[in-house]
Amino acid sequence: MELYDSRQIDTHALETRLGKPVKLYEKSVTSLGECIIAMIRCDTTKYIVAHGSGPVFDELAGEAGQMIKICPADHANRLVLNKYLPFTAPVANTTKRPSLGLGDRLGQATAGHIQALQGTNVFPFFAQQSIRELNFTGRSFDDVIDAAAYAVFQEGYTTGYGADGDHLKRCEDIEKSLSQGATMITLDSSEQIDNLIQSLDEEALLGRYQQLDHEIRERFEKLYQEQLFTIGEEVIKLDRMHLMQDVLTYHKALDFIQMVYENYIRTSSKPIDFEISID
Repeated sequence: MELYDSRQIDTHALETRLGKPVKLYEKSVTSLGECIIAMIRCDTTKYIVAHGSGPVFDELAGEAGQMIKICPADHANRLVLNKYLPFTAPVANTTKRPSLGLGDRLGQATAGHIQALQGTNVFPFFAQQSIRELNFTGRSFDDVIDAAAYAVFQEGYTTGYGADGDHLKRCEDIEKSLSQGATMITLDSSEQIDNLIQSLDEEALLGRYQQLDHEIRERFEKLYQEQLFTIGEEVIKLDRMHLMQDVLTYHKALDFIQMVYENYIRTSSKPIDFEISID
């Protein structure tokens, strides 16, 4: 990305056209061949402005005049930005940087988050929202990524960010989030966890365990029963009683996690970060 002197964007001409004062975000000023693009704000509304000519000028949708096109910061124009400025599109954390979910629930705080992260090696998830939060705020996952991408463009942030479909419980929500650009899935397996198992006495526990398919019992017994596990300086032995509790509590969740991984994560044409929630 080549940065240009902000004076190449004629703010006076923009103010004349918009009829109000304009703020130019200087870190956004970028040259793409014969076209210079930048982000501005007029009152509370933000726009992309394009000056010059060329493919990006033509593809951005907006009102052109005197070689300057004023374009709404909408979803369609965000996709154009992603095409010509790949750093504005979310990606997976393939370099395994320390990551942080920032979860800008209303799409208003990401610019501040970017400024706070300057000088760190953190991989941020600027776009992060659950289905419950989307419903509560009346937003779509497209809206969430749009807001993050425009903030990244505004602040000239080029080192990569992720988009987390957060606390997803249903396959249709996973599919929708991935189709809209999610680069991470946080799978909420809580509905597959039987928390009542912990309250059973030994006789009831054994009865429930014996009802499980033999192959399920055999698989977990071979892996874990009477095995020693070292965690730091502590050694843990998983006896039969605790094994039965754990298998009955979590085996459906483990099957669900594996199914989602096999069907959506492993087979994806692009890298996807995968996180498990059991709360």
